[in-house]
Amino acid sequence: MALIVYFDEEATEEVTVQNPDRTKETVVMGNSLASERILFVKSDDENLTYENIVISAAEGDSSANIQYAFDNGGVPGSYMSTLTLMDGDFSEPVAFWRKVVSGAVEYPFKRQDIEHEISYDAYLK
Repeated sequence: MALIVYFDEEATEEVTVQNPDRTKETVVMGNSLASERILFVKSDDENLTYENIVISAAEGDSSANIQYAFDNGGVPGSYMSTLTLMDGDFSEPVAFWRKVVSGAVEYPFKRQDIEHEISYDAYLK
């Protein structure tokens, strides 16, 4: 059982390898990309509580700078490379933001998939 990242607050559309978080903006060579979106994290097990929760970009995703921020009433807070969430059971979805920045693109691209990692310690309630 785990903490799951979702696209929607209702926690119905899971971020997966088959359904990845991605940027779809067209970026022309020499230009830069900046893309933000709100995501949500929720537990799939009501019997667990979580501590030491850290969200970060997956290793090897070096073509862009991926950052995370707390949600402040529908707007992102300060972005950082990793986001440490407060301990809790995550029975309700918790919002956070991710931003992708890619400066001075060398090769034109239209889409970039973003992989997120969540590390945590899980305990029975």
